[in-house]
Amino acid sequence: MSNEKGIQYYRVLNHALLHLIPVTDTRVLDIGCAAGYLGEAIKAKTGGEVAGVELVQEAAEEAKKRLNQVVCANIETETLPFSPGSFDSIVFGDVLEHMLDPWGVLETASALLKPAGSIYASIPNVGHITIMEQLLSGTWTYTESGLLDKTHFRFFTKTEIYALFNSQGFDIKSISQLMNTGERENRMIRALQSVGEAFQLPVEDLLERATAFQYIVHAQKKE
Repeated sequence: MSNEKGIQYYRVLNHALLHLIPVTDTRVLDIGCAAGYLGEAIKAKTGGEVAGVELVQEAAEEAKKRLNQVVCANIETETLPFSPGSFDSIVFGDVLEHMLDPWGVLETASALLKPAGSIYASIPNVGHITIMEQLLSGTWTYTESGLLDKTHFRFFTKTEIYALFNSQGFDIKSISQLMNTGERENRMIRALQSVGEAFQLPVEDLLERATAFQYIVHAQKKE
């Protein structure tokens, strides 16, 4: 990845996550805050404060211009300088799949949340039709970005996303899908529908899982 492409990567604003965060969440922590564009938008929406944690030093320095506090750290190996129960919500925008231990990361996040605090996350779906195609052709080819980004350590389906959050004391309040299919993928989906019908599978659920490129999750800490 060139330096310019790298910089642009950290300037993405996830509008789907921004839409979910309520104006009442005035103390938010953005894990993997990148250059701080999402956090800046959250501040504008809520009128509150946003802190960020970012692993890449260059991105963290840029985020400091936009957020109230930015820590350059690895949440999996370093202790964060925040008090327990100090956040209304925590954001993980395309981050959990990059963790060696996302279960442990959610445990850490839970301790930083207020009672009934929320997590908002975007997570790629490894059940997408393009991944099915790769498996049928005997491949699993990593790429620079996307569903098989070579920096992904963990892979999730919708069912496993529920299992991840439930295991760490969260209830999923909503989960929606973002779709990304072209004509070629749509032809494969139509073929998948025929297979599902032939084997008397729950076709509607099958097609939903196959077309979801990414899931947008709101999970709430159990009281």
